[in-house]
Amino acid sequence: MYENFDILIKNAYILTINSNFDIIENGFIGINKDKIAIIGHMSEFTSALNATEIVDAGGKLVMPGLINTHTHLAMTLFRGIADDIKLMDWLYKYIFPAEKKCVTPETVEVGVKLAIIELIKSGTTCFNDMYYFEDITAQVALKSGMRGVVGEGIIDEGVANSANASEGLEYTAFLIDKYKNNDLIDVAVAVHAPYSASAETMQKAYALAQKNDTLFHIHLAET
Repeated sequence: MYENFDILIKNAYILTINSNFDIIENGFIGINKDKIAIIGHMSEFTSALNATEIVDAGGKLVMPGLINTHTHLAMTLFRGIADDIKLMDWLYKYIFPAEKKCVTPETVEVGVKLAIIELIKSGTTCFNDMYYFEDITAQVALKSGMRGVVGEGIIDEGVANSANASEGLEYTAFLIDKYKNNDLIDVAVAVHAPYSASAETMQKAYALAQKNDTLFHIHLAET
């Protein structure tokens, strides 16, 4: 058993989410580097257990991080520009035009930073994103320590980061190669939707996902 930890959390109400969904009402967790080394009840806690950083979690809940399985992180900047209207009106009359005017590497970086702050505050530690300039999204996530899946939105019509679907697929292949050995970032092949990508585009995208054994991410039944 480890006796010295990088981080030691004590007096915590712990939801283990193990196979039995065990709950430890007053427990401690020892962490070394990026791994949980030990979990126990405070009745087992001794003065021999020490750490570089000790966190008293009295009155606090400790549980595995939440996972948001579908995000457009940089779109935090578009909140409120059009609400409570039909999907296609929202997309084609408001969002797509706004994206053509406003989406740049700089705005994506700002929007993703805001979104990741909100994710962390809500207890979310992993996301699955579909948007543009996803290399920037990955870099912001890495700086924050957040885990994530990034997928460049692939649309037949030109978008912020690619003139057509072929360029979107090329950029996705670049992302797959860049992050193939990364501990925090995975890459998905992300086709926007059946109404914005042809059958040929979807087939090429799916083939890319199969070739690289990665996720295939798409909007379906949105409303």
